[in-house]
Formats: sequence, C-alpha cells, structure tokens
Amino acid sequence: MALGTVIRSFASPSGDPAGLAFDGRTLWNADQIENTIYQIDPETGRVIRSFASPSTNPRGLAFDGRFLWHVDKAATLIYQIDPETGRVIRSFASPDSYPDGLTFDGRTLWTTSSAFNLIFQVDPATG
Repeated sequence: MALGTVIRSFASPSGDPAGLAFDGRTLWNADQIENTIYQIDPETGRVIRSFASPSTNPRGLAFDGRFLWHVDKAATLIYQIDPETGRVIRSFASPDSYPDGLTFDGRTLWTTSSAFNLIFQVDPATG
C-alpha cells in the first residue's frame, strides 16, 4: 500500500489522543488518558492552552465557528464548551450509549457509534 506525503508531524501533548478538530486557526485535541482538551498551534505543535474534559473518556471534538463541541464515551453526553475558558455551556444525551466521533457540517452535529456501526445527525439546538 502506497502512503501519501506527510507534510508535518509532531508529538501529541499526551499519551492517548482521541478527538481532533480545527477551528480555522488552531487544532483541538482530546486526550483519553489525561482527560484533557488541548488547543495546539498546528505550525509548531505547541500547546496554547488546555483544560479538563468535562468527564472521564473524551472522544470526538468539533468546532462550529464559535463553540467547541465534545462527545464523551463515559458520560454518553455531548457538551457545548466555551473554547476560551473550557466552561461547559450545556450538555445533552448522546443518541447512542457508545459515542465516538463528532463533526459539525455548518448546521448540525454528526456523531458516530462504534458499538452499533451507526452515524447520527443531531440538532445542536435541541439535542
């Protein structure tokens, strides 16, 4: 199998990176061992800021242009987070008991279920 060209790489800030999102300027990385969410400079790999994950098994991350969204496998919740402070604005139940990935399409959130091989489209306003 042929590999593509790797443009850049750097070490993850911690031992078990799970979720990854881009906010148009920086990367956001959720780590399962440290239960921490990191903001990272994509040019240097330097950690800009970090804050504790709202629960104990952080997974998917998404950015909607203003807020960071985060899904946690242990809590089975989707969190809306202020990226400047790390404060949870609100949360709602994931549509699945084993959520993994998360993305934002400009209007809705999408999350994956690794246990049931499903993809869910979720209205972020109502959960």
